[in-house]
Amino acid sequence: SYTSIYITEPLPENTYVTPGKFLSMEVRLSASVFGKRDLFLKLVHSDNEAEDDITDILSYEIHEEGWVDEDRKTSKMWRVEMKLPVTKTLLTGRLRLTIRDYQSSDSTETRLIYEQTVRDGPPIFDPKPQS
Repeated sequence: SYTSIYITEPLPENTYVTPGKFLSMEVRLSASVFGKRDLFLKLVHSDNEAEDDITDILSYEIHEEGWVDEDRKTSKMWRVEMKLPVTKTLLTGRLRLTIRDYQSSDSTETRLIYEQTVRDGPPIFDPKPQS
């Protein structure tokens, strides 16, 4: 079945965070939408005890990057840059980013597991190398 939206470059599988800093994230996606106003983001944090929608503390920018196929002009490439403040309640856990196409209600998602850095040693996780 045809989906109007899908992530082409997801979040890294895991990373580490520092309290009081920002977690910077980026995803790329292909979507058959007219403009960035048709893309809706939802970010959910979960740990062993609860699941919370934290979209309201996420700041993000969506950038159009051109057509996927210049001849067919059916889908565009988009880049989403995000920053999330690392608060005391967000020192460890899992993030689930869902991006929805407002017109078709199709959606795509990606996940990230993270942990707080260790002061006297290497980070618990290293970001996946960029290829």
